[in-house]
Amino acid sequence: MIRIFFIIFSCFLLTTSNAQVIDNFTDGDYTLNPVWTPSAPTDFTIASGQLKSINTTTNTSFYLSTTNTLAANCVWEFWVNLQFATSGANYVDAYLTADNSNLLSPALNGYFVRIGNTSDDICLYKNTAGTQTIIIDGANASVSSTSNNLIKIRVTRTSANVFTLERDLTGTGTTYITEGTITDGTFTSSLFFGFAIKQSTASFFGKHFFDDISVSTIVLDVTAPVIISATATSSTSIDVLFNEAIDLTTSQTSTNYSINPAIGNPTSATRDVSNLSLVHLTFGTPLSNGNYTMSINGVQDLVGNAMTTSTVSFNYFVAATPNFKDIVINEIYADPSPIVNLTATEFIELYNNSSNSFNLR
Repeated sequence: MIRIFFIIFSCFLLTTSNAQVIDNFTDGDYTLNPVWTPSAPTDFTIASGQLKSINTTTNTSFYLSTTNTLAANCVWEFWVNLQFATSGANYVDAYLTADNSNLLSPALNGYFVRIGNTSDDICLYKNTAGTQTIIIDGANASVSSTSNNLIKIRVTRTSANVFTLERDLTGTGTTYITEGTITDGTFTSSLFFGFAIKQSTASFFGKHFFDDISVSTIVLDVTAPVIISATATSSTSIDVLFNEAIDLTTSQTSTNYSINPAIGNPTSATRDVSNLSLVHLTFGTPLSNGNYTMSINGVQDLVGNAMTTSTVSFNYFVAATPNFKDIVINEIYADPSPIVNLTATEFIELYNNSSNSFNLR
């Protein structure tokens, strides 16, 4: 059996809706849908469906911002490619919240993610009227390439003001690593989102790329896991697949699973190492050929939604090895003519002379 499934989860197991900012620049324009305001028209352009810097001034800073009023119970996600070695004079600040469209304003208040800087890291900052303070200090040297730093960044902020900073250095958004969490409620409103760039010499011109920007509200998962399938992989092993990643403790509690008829609870339950929606069960009583029903109760997802008793049916079949005369040719219809209650086809009839099941192939 081929099973294709997708698992989307974070430490909060979130989905998003009600997006305030969505832009992948495929329209070739940053002045519409949404409207971005640059520090100067000569600072940015769209190249191959991505936002690209084109400022050619040395030792300068410039920015691009758009309207965003989401500040809590939301998630920010965006793709960045910095095609240079970052330093204290060459980095990007991604403003999650800001009270001014001018992201270089000395009176600015808000939160931003700095990508690069002296430690070549990814950190979450708080900017209080121009005073910048690190509140999540990411791992040093994570932005390590001198020519191609593909990075996907995700920041979540709950309604309780808990920030979580994550980064994926493959740029795909499939292998996020958490840089840290912090509770901070200094700023609870926003007017703008955007990027501020600091660059030094001409060797850094035009090497800042941005794409796949999303700012959305968080919709918490309040739905319990659902059983997708149960598959017998041997007479004593069953794989159970759920529709989402599940909690380690409850998924590995053997008494949460039971098979009828006459099998009972497994002797062990182990959640798969890589597929967090899959559990491997081992039973002390072997299955016989036939149909079974498994009952599952109490298994939780990653945010604690617990299943009530649910059932799934499966079958187990292993063909026996035939002995001499277990299968016999019972009749031969070499020429069914005249046709009397038969098909107009020559055929033979096989008879199972045993109590076993066989694979005729």
